[in-house]
Amino acid sequence: GLLAAVVQQRLTTPARLRAAVLAAGPLRHRRELLAVLDDVEGGAQALSEVRLVRLCRTAGLPVPAQQAVRRDATGRRRYLDALWELEDGRRVLLEVDGVGHVEEARWYDDLLRAAEVTRPGEVVLRLPARALRVDRDRVVTLLRRHLAPAGSTRTA
Repeated sequence: GLLAAVVQQRLTTPARLRAAVLAAGPLRHRRELLAVLDDVEGGAQALSEVRLVRLCRTAGLPVPAQQAVRRDATGRRRYLDALWELEDGRRVLLEVDGVGHVEEARWYDDLLRAAEVTRPGEVVLRLPARALRVDRDRVVTLLRRHLAPAGSTRTA
């Protein structure tokens, strides 16, 4: 989480962190640190987004585009946590909500924002970040259902 946070806050870059890890010599959890940096370079800006990518890879699901830029109804730039552009033309958007999203003002803004960035025919999913840790099978089943080809009855 710390690696993603310092990159998100623009304090450093994944390349500089990778160079520091590689230059450090023998390092506990080196492989894990480098794997997280791969995910951060791919667009993950929070630990929940790193977990999402890992969950997709482990479950054999397509890895989404992360931090995809969208303009909302007012023209403001918005960033989507995850976006799948499926072969049949459908788009599935996913927002991963951490605990900060349950505050009333944030929740209100999040719901309006989701409505503003969604285009006709798209599906917007909102999942709690905690579910990526404690309810992985349920999340995989849900993603499989939404990412399955149109008209498919596949649910697991």
